[in-house]
Amino acid sequence: MNSKGNTLDQINEQHDGSFIYMNSKIGIRSISFGIGATATFLGLYLGFVFLISGAAILALKALSDSLDSRGRYHMLRQLGAEEKAISGSLFKQEGLLFIFPLLLALVHSVFGIRFTESILNQLGIRHTADSMILTAVILIVIYFGYFLVTFISSKRSIRD
Repeated sequence: MNSKGNTLDQINEQHDGSFIYMNSKIGIRSISFGIGATATFLGLYLGFVFLISGAAILALKALSDSLDSRGRYHMLRQLGAEEKAISGSLFKQEGLLFIFPLLLALVHSVFGIRFTESILNQLGIRHTADSMILTAVILIVIYFGYFLVTFISSKRSIRD
């Protein structure tokens, strides 16, 4: 009820059925928080899907290449190359295979994060850097895990 004793419904009926919509600061922030959470979830989901699929494809390619090169590594052993040098060569080869897509993704992410952060700032969401850094660390750890598993498997395949 207002000061004249009318309810809001009576006031709205007096103005030809038109309504006045008002949003509070709390309401706007809760809506923008929901939008931010949805955008973060979609970004994380797509990031994880692309990370896992990309890393799996790279791992399969690296394992396939190491199986194809098994004869070459056997020839290097016969020529007197040390196992440490062969492992180092394999590590560098697979490291380059994995590092270039990661560097490209990091450069792409810098621009994507800046764009996303500007949109979230317009919606009133601040302090997203902590969650972005945590997400980046988790993704890099998973990617590095794929690299290590691939390297160990490739090393085992050329040794046998």
